[in-house]
Amino acid sequence: MRHPHRYALTLVGLTLAGAPLADNTVQEVIVEGDAAEHTPMAGTEQGEYRFNRDYLDAYRDADGGLDSLYRQVPGIQFSEDALETESLEDLSPSSISISGGRFYQNAVQLDGLNIGNRLDPAGGADGIDDVGGHELGLFLDTDLLESVRVLDSNVPVEYGRFTGGVVDLETRRAGAEPEGAVFYNTTRSDWVHYKRIQPTVEPGQPISEAPSSDPEFRRDRFGAHYSLPVGELSGLILSASQASSRAPTESLGRVYNLEQTNQNLMGKFSTAVNVTGELDASVTYAPYEREALIRNARDSRHEFHGGGLSSQVRLMLPGRYFRHQVEAGVSYVENRREAPLDYFQWANSPSRQWGSENGLEQSLQGGYGNLDKYQMTSRARWIGELPPLFLGEVAVDRRLGLELNHQRLRFDRPQDLYVFTNPVVNTDIQCRGLDYDCLQEEQYFSTREVYAGEDVEVGLTEAAAFTDATFHWDRYQVTAGLRYDYDDFLRNHNVAPRLSGSVDAFDNGATVLTAGANRYYGGALLTYKMRQARTPYATEYRGATQNVVNDWTTGNDQGLYRYGDTDLDTPYSDELSLGLRQRLLGGVLEAKLVQRDNQDEFAQTVSDVMADGYRVYRLNNDGESEYKGVSLAYYRAFGDRTNLGFTVTYSEQETSNADYDDPANPGSNSHVSYQGERVTLASLNRVRGNFDRPWVANLNLSHRFAPRWSGRVNVRYRGDYDTVESTGQVVDGEPIITDGDDNAYEQLAVYERAERHATLISDLGVTWRPLAALSLEAEIRNAFNARTYTVPENFGGVELGRYFWLGARYRL
Repeated sequence: MRHPHRYALTLVGLTLAGAPLADNTVQEVIVEGDAAEHTPMAGTEQGEYRFNRDYLDAYRDADGGLDSLYRQVPGIQFSEDALETESLEDLSPSSISISGGRFYQNAVQLDGLNIGNRLDPAGGADGIDDVGGHELGLFLDTDLLESVRVLDSNVPVEYGRFTGGVVDLETRRAGAEPEGAVFYNTTRSDWVHYKRIQPTVEPGQPISEAPSSDPEFRRDRFGAHYSLPVGELSGLILSASQASSRAPTESLGRVYNLEQTNQNLMGKFSTAVNVTGELDASVTYAPYEREALIRNARDSRHEFHGGGLSSQVRLMLPGRYFRHQVEAGVSYVENRREAPLDYFQWANSPSRQWGSENGLEQSLQGGYGNLDKYQMTSRARWIGELPPLFLGEVAVDRRLGLELNHQRLRFDRPQDLYVFTNPVVNTDIQCRGLDYDCLQEEQYFSTREVYAGEDVEVGLTEAAAFTDATFHWDRYQVTAGLRYDYDDFLRNHNVAPRLSGSVDAFDNGATVLTAGANRYYGGALLTYKMRQARTPYATEYRGATQNVVNDWTTGNDQGLYRYGDTDLDTPYSDELSLGLRQRLLGGVLEAKLVQRDNQDEFAQTVSDVMADGYRVYRLNNDGESEYKGVSLAYYRAFGDRTNLGFTVTYSEQETSNADYDDPANPGSNSHVSYQGERVTLASLNRVRGNFDRPWVANLNLSHRFAPRWSGRVNVRYRGDYDTVESTGQVVDGEPIITDGDDNAYEQLAVYERAERHATLISDLGVTWRPLAALSLEAEIRNAFNARTYTVPENFGGVELGRYFWLGARYRL
């Protein structure tokens, strides 16, 4: 027999089981129950971790992110840029890998509507055809959320089109009593200890030195929410928040103050329907803006606009044969750039010498022009839950579901864009009045890429049907399900079986063994459909004859390219899992093994020059990868003061290709120099190792020291791994064939292999409540000033040491 524990747990100033606090007092409420029920795994199947609003308050990050919660889930790894100095000013959420999946292969839902970004989700860098996007379409502040569910294995049939994991976000609902809060958090460069790392290199090797000054920035976050009942059966909640950062960036000897802003506005109405039914209707508006420039390029300052709108309606309604769950929603996401038109890579010369004045090998100028990319999504889903069926001693829960999605993507470049590369210095050159891309008696460009102005729109329709049944018998529980998916791009009929089961070893809930065998199909690559519809860029060359510049002509040495159609299978992931959940010392211990075999993953192939003068780039299903992860997790509440969580994961991964653009998407920067060889930049992803550290461990501890004081600690370990880094050097590549007398060579950036050492980083948080409604908060991140090793061996740079966040929250 399980014996209940008596506890009243307060975390970071929040009484989880208490009543509202009176003025100048902290009221402690004793709750009878099992402390193990108050963990992220309470009442869930193996593979699911649920964090309610109490956890969100107890472990909330001052920057409004979810990192503190994600660290409590075994099998999640963060992108390495989460520790870089730029992360302090970057308002975008951290990218995560779940169970070895690529960061853009997760399904992230808000109130049932997928908010993933299909606008080239793996192409997050600012580029010619990309607008510095993110795998998420909306950047959400945790103050909007009521709960977070993370599923890393044994994912139910209602979730599809992913081969990583699932993050299910639910926005707040209004309660029976009025409630609200206002908050403010801030940090700045004066509160950061930067660690300046100088390289140690062998004589004769190039030196990458640390910058001459520390980064500077200021970051603020503020907001409010308020909920109130409307009548006896309804409620309304309104929420608004804004995060902003301002960071001076040095470029060509000048300092530019670049700003980022992310806003969240949310309204949600909830009401009871027919006594036992529920209706939720919500609208979330989350625009994002960012100023940027191309480093060390004159006249390159530009703006990005992202984010968008999401609106959902959810109805839970009992019926004669089913308990209905009906969901419908629409969303709009944009990635838009406003930038100077045309980009020039000038050689240093008398009239183009800002590069040499700043110790650079070229004088860069301009930008990639205006570009608008947007994604419109509409979705409807119905889930019907049948009454339990009894077959002797076996109880059967049954569900059916249907889903229909339609999505449209648009790519709009209003003007032709020219990218000028490979300049030829010639002090006798005659430009014939063509002074836009030629300098009289100085230099001219031998190569340019032409990107046509165009407005292209493509659509995708997806349909799904699913069903599952859960059998309960004695100490055993088995869930068997099927999910069917179809889309009108790949045109495949995909059937994914899902099977999981558990056995309560001693029929007392103390020891539960779990196992699962599941298949997950990924989604159609709508980005590729967009590429097929767009006009290919053209490469043009010119030379000089007797020192007179020639006209531009289309080159035939490499050929133009276009994207071709092909018959593709849908990528899928086969998963096997084994697990043990054991109630131990008042907590829950979980040991788990997850194995993923990913097949038919998208890769890219390129043809020889065809009869029409084009090279054809086609997707294929030659990609594959494997993941094996073993994890151990323990969660426990100790009495009425302390809460503990510990996870450790060991994983191994192998992959045949970096992403769907391996080999690299063709362009001026598609090749680099790596260890003396000319290779594609995308091929280097195979040894970069991001999201692929063998050992990852996290310890979370919170404690209430006194009625008005509480604190928390997070200690995280990341094992060492190899990566590839740019040295900042440029070397000559292959010769470029022109129609003139001069010799021209492509310019290749130099990359080298580097080792990232293991890290051990500790964060501290403390909350003081001088008044019942007022909380003052402080976070000390990297409290012991440890190295992050974001600057690899033999490189110079700046790393984050200890830094602070301060904040205040007032309950209304």
